[in-house]
Amino acid sequence: KKHSQLEKMVMEKTRMRKIVATFATGQMMGGKEPPFDGMVELYFDSIDDMKALFASEIPGIMLKDEENFVDLSEPPVRMVTEEYIMGERTP
Repeated sequence: KKHSQLEKMVMEKTRMRKIVATFATGQMMGGKEPPFDGMVELYFDSIDDMKALFASEIPGIMLKDEENFVDLSEPPVRMVTEEYIMGERTP
């Protein structure tokens, strides 16, 4: 709950467009334990918006809370760009 409050603060104080938390299940693996619990995707409209957030005090604030539930031995950030969406439905 605390981390979701921090994410709300990030959305209010930065130009981050969207935060998506995805949680792994074993359903597609025949009930086997997935190799990770989940991940978070951070969406920005530009590289400059992303750089501004990571140059601020916010990553340090988030990391302090993430120490309670994130495996920090894994690479923390992977950058990708969405170039072409093959198909998308709106709910």
